[in-house]
Amino acid sequence: MRAVAQQHGLPATWLNDVISDALRTQGVVPEGSLWRVFGPLEVFMSEPEYILALKLLAGRPQDMLDIQALNTQLGISSHAHAQIILDRYIPDHQVQDLNQVSATLDLVYP
Repeated sequence: MRAVAQQHGLPATWLNDVISDALRTQGVVPEGSLWRVFGPLEVFMSEPEYILALKLLAGRPQDMLDIQALNTQLGISSHAHAQIILDRYIPDHQVQDLNQVSATLDLVYP
């Protein structure tokens, strides 16, 4: 990752993969499908439901537009439906509570 960052003038933190190990121990991490290849770097795209679950887990202000777009794409309009998706990928409610997912869900699905 550092080589890619250096070659393209990106900050060393351009790709954060720290959470990936934690998620593998907490729930289901789908394989994804190959999106693009940049020399030795293969980029895989996860299914939209998984991306939504991760963005809801993160609950960052900069993710809200993505969450809205994913809701539209997936036809999700309720707290209960979003919770089902979250539980599929991140079934540990303690992890959800630590990340204040309820507050994010309340904000997104009033």
